[in-house]
Amino acid sequence: PATRRLPAITIFPFVFGVPADSQAEVFSYEIQEVLWVPLTTLLAPETGGWVEIDRGEGQTRDFPCWRVGERVIWGLTYRILNRLFQELRLAGV
Repeated sequence: PATRRLPAITIFPFVFGVPADSQAEVFSYEIQEVLWVPLTTLLAPETGGWVEIDRGEGQTRDFPCWRVGERVIWGLTYRILNRLFQELRLAGV
């Protein structure tokens, strides 16, 4: 997390290639849902934007995000995926 209010954690994301018709099952209370999104959708300029998050006590802050249908991908998930895309660009992929 990018805040001093939360403890530092280490995250090890994994990337897999799966067939387009693959199904995912959730086995953890920490996961609300699985959303399959083509990479081309996340990389499309029109998908990017900003989301205003209520930080409590009348304070809000804007964060970068992707808007996919009714869903907003932001925060830690956004940062992890954005870093992946940066690494792929550096590798010439």
